[in-house]
Formats: sequence, structure tokens, C-alpha cells
Amino acid sequence: MTTYPSAPVDGATQDTLDLLGVDPSKRTDREVVEAAVEDVAAEHGGVIDPNILRDRLKGDDGRPMVRPQIVGSVINALARSKRIVPDGWVITTHSPTGNSGRPARRWRTSSRSPSPKSAAGRRGAVSTRPPLAT
Repeated sequence: MTTYPSAPVDGATQDTLDLLGVDPSKRTDREVVEAAVEDVAAEHGGVIDPNILRDRLKGDDGRPMVRPQIVGSVINALARSKRIVPDGWVITTHSPTGNSGRPARRWRTSSRSPSPKSAAGRRGAVSTRPPLAT
């Protein structure tokens, strides 16, 4: 089947594209998550606690600024690129997806962290924090 960039995609295909992180329309969401990861790591000695990260990704109205699938795909991409490494487990709190009380991976920055591709912040500002390094 031939598709074109302007052709609509079904929901399952869109979810797959979102999870893979190849949908260019999600680039801004990925940048927001990456900036939040950098901020949390900088404020907590290189540790990225998923509960703190989730709170950081809430909008002014208290709702998530990005879909949980985007957060997961960004975290997995950072782990695959060795920018973050596993650092134990924490218990999930106040999760809107019903995962409260379940274990979640805690991460920390790697000493081999390359510079981020983009550091666009929550409000579109560019972060001046160092790139995921402790």
C-alpha cells in the first residue's frame, strides 16, 4: 500500500509511530520530555525518579503535557543511547494510568552522556543546564 505524508493513518499505526518516536509531529513532545529529564537529573544529582519526572511533565492545569507513551519512548531512546542507565526501582505514586503502587525503573545519567540534540523547555525556552551529566 502506498501512503503519502499527508495521508491519514489509523489509530494503531499512529500509536506505533508515537512509540517508535519517528513521527515528526511529536518532535516537540520529545523535546519537552528530554528537557524535563535533564532538569530532574540536574536537580537530583543525576537521578531521574519517574514520580518526580511525571510531576514535572504536568501542565498548569495538573494534566499531563504529553502522552505517557511519548515519555516511555524518550526514556527508552535515552537508555539505548547510553545517556541514562538503570539505577534501581521505586514505587509509582499518583499515576494517572492506574499504575500506582507498582515498581518503576529509576534512572541516572551516564558519565558518557553526549550533548542533547535539543534542550527546548516547557515554555519553549532553551535550557542552559549541562547535558545529562553528573
